[in-house]
Amino acid sequence: MKQASYPVASHSYFHVTNKAEQKQRFLNSETVNPTFAYRDMFDTLVVQGRLDEAVQENVEKSLKLVLAGIRIQKAEPSEAELQEFRTCNTDLFQAPTLDLVAAIFGRVSQLVSKDTAELWQYVTAHVPINIETRAVAPSQRDFMIYKNYLERYIDTSISREGSLVDELHHTLETTGLKSKGWSVKLVDDASHARVNHHEKTIRIGREYKPRTLKAKKRIALHEVYGHALRGPQQSLAESEGFAIVLEQLLDERFKFRRAYRYLAVALGWGVDGKQRDFRDVHEIIWRLMVIVSGYAPHDAKSYAFDECVRAFRGGRPDIAGAVYLKDAVYLVANITIWDRLCKDKLEYNDFIDIIEGRRKVLA
Repeated sequence: MKQASYPVASHSYFHVTNKAEQKQRFLNSETVNPTFAYRDMFDTLVVQGRLDEAVQENVEKSLKLVLAGIRIQKAEPSEAELQEFRTCNTDLFQAPTLDLVAAIFGRVSQLVSKDTAELWQYVTAHVPINIETRAVAPSQRDFMIYKNYLERYIDTSISREGSLVDELHHTLETTGLKSKGWSVKLVDDASHARVNHHEKTIRIGREYKPRTLKAKKRIALHEVYGHALRGPQQSLAESEGFAIVLEQLLDERFKFRRAYRYLAVALGWGVDGKQRDFRDVHEIIWRLMVIVSGYAPHDAKSYAFDECVRAFRGGRPDIAGAVYLKDAVYLVANITIWDRLCKDKLEYNDFIDIIEGRRKVLA
């Protein structure tokens, strides 16, 4: 089947072009909620024309979501139009669940200190749910099995030298991918790293800066070993779920990854019965970042803005519940992969077969 000559993934249309300006205004309290601008192709006539040509069901669903997003950008969208946007989201992506939010909050509650108790009180007052402690993570024993496999396979030490681009170049060379035509391509923005298998490139914004030295290593692991070396996968769960496992194995114990994004989407969506706008979600997420990650409030507010942008892109930051569900998929995918890795204990060679693209986890 011939591939379309234009983007068909909804997130391609939901690229926010004025993020930096809106971030500054928001963090300076010059606006209650940001107002997003998009690329020229975020246009009714353009998308409708592409939708008319669509023959694959997943492409049709994706473009219908984009159209629904365009329709709610007007001053006062109707309730029917807002509901259509939410319905198109659930047609493509699994909606977040309250029980997973409760499980994440259960782990957060164990990290609250005397210094962060007031922040936690704010969170629980604004998200009054029953906190759970059910296991949604691998045991320490199972975690260490796979951590030891990864350390046997590659050097996982964290280097202070070089930029993220240097780390990506080095990892491409180490894996032999550079000799096979893979390269790093810089673009003029602050976009995060992403792999393009067709072009054999890892694209990354010149202005993108990892938050920590470990984050630099995690990104290289995720993009090079998790995607480029492993090759394209048929499902997001298989692809992203395992790539995030590799990130997690840099730590000494299991830690949720993409949990802030999941919570931003879930709380905006209204899993607890209360739909929220951008500001409401941001006030919760930055406090969680201080509690869990130990960021200073100033940094936490900046990072929380980035996570909330991903939750509300394509929707409406000023309208409660008008969020984009795509980023809720990653945490669930990661938990699904870990569940299989723990049930079906792999030997070292089997695990390496996954990394090098000879084996799937969920097949």
